Order: sequence, then C-alpha cells, then structure tokens
Amino acid sequence: MNLEFFKICVQLIVALGITLGLMFLTFRVFGSKINDINNNKYVKVIERVQVTKENSIITVKIGKKGYVMTTGAGHMEKLSELSEDEINNIEEEKKKTTQEMTQNYYELISKIKKIYSNIVKNTRSKEEKHEK
Repeated sequence: MNLEFFKICVQLIVALGITLGLMFLTFRVFGSKINDINNNKYVKVIERVQVTKENSIITVKIGKKGYVMTTGAGHMEKLSELSEDEINNIEEEKKKTTQEMTQNYYELISKIKKIYSNIVKNTRSKEEKHEK
C-alpha cells in the first residue's frame, strides 16, 4: 500500500516536471515570435481592465490613434480619444513593465538553479563521504 502510494506520488511529480518543462520550452521558443507578430498589427489592444463580470475598459491603438473604450455584453463604446503622445507613453510603460517582469523571472530562475545545484552538490558530497 505505501509503496503504491509512493509510486503514484513519484509519477505525479515527474508528470508535473514534464508539463512545466514543456511550458517553459514553448514560451522560450515561441514567446518572442508571438510578440513580434502582435507588435506589427494595425489594431492592438494595449491594455484591458475587467470592471465587472461582463464589462471591461480597454485601451486600443488603431494605426497611430488611441482610444479608451468600454466593452460589455454585445456592445462597445468609445469613452475618449488619446493623443499620439499619450498612446506612445502607454506603450513604452507597458514595454518597461514587461522587461522588468522578464528580468525578475530570469533572476528567479537563476536563484532556483543555484539552489538546485547546491542541493545536488551537498547530496553528492554526502554520498562520497558515506562511500569512504
């Protein structure tokens, strides 16, 4: 009974590791290509904020013009128009935020790698001590 439970737990951990690894590889390989495709669109949704279950406020860039719009169940309404400078500032802020998040992500991954390598080194050194 205990052996079977342990076996299932190991299989679950291995499956989770494989799933996370595939997700990481997918984002790593296709992430920049998807961003390049989205950056070259004529109509771009820059930001979306959910206000209620059915309503949200979106910032849209169409060509060089920007709009703040509200969307709901079956309808869309323009709230205001943004100048070219305002829409460019919003885009720059989004890019900075994305870069900061990416940098934080890579820092976290490097910390996890260091912790993992320390664990592996400690385990190997303990095994070597027991062998002697």
